[in-house]
Amino acid sequence: MNKPYAIDFTTNTVTVTKKFLEAAQMIGTIEFDTMMKIREMGMTIITKAPAKKKNTKLTYDKMQKYIALLDESEKYQKEFAAVLVESRAYDASYAYVLKWFKNTFPSYGKQPERDANLKIVNTPANYDAEEAA
Repeated sequence: MNKPYAIDFTTNTVTVTKKFLEAAQMIGTIEFDTMMKIREMGMTIITKAPAKKKNTKLTYDKMQKYIALLDESEKYQKEFAAVLVESRAYDASYAYVLKWFKNTFPSYGKQPERDANLKIVNTPANYDAEEAA
């Protein structure tokens, strides 16, 4: 619902946003005038429930589960544990771990490449630099 209100004549209801209701409480606003007209029509007013926010945050648990699927999972699990310990020295410890995770696993969230054992093959972001060394 992009508009602050939606009228449904079949059910004789008006669905309004919370912001619209707050603005309608002030005399002289457009929202107030609109609300008065709706009430004159005798329609039932329903407040729209705010949209629930999805937790899209990449949690430590999700990171560990992804690492467990990798071809060299033991190596990366040890590295992850070390990074978690290192992160405690920083104010933004989650950001530190997240940066490491995104640099180490740039293909996270994309279609994975798998080996013969169906384990995910990881190509770190600095893969080209490692090959040159």
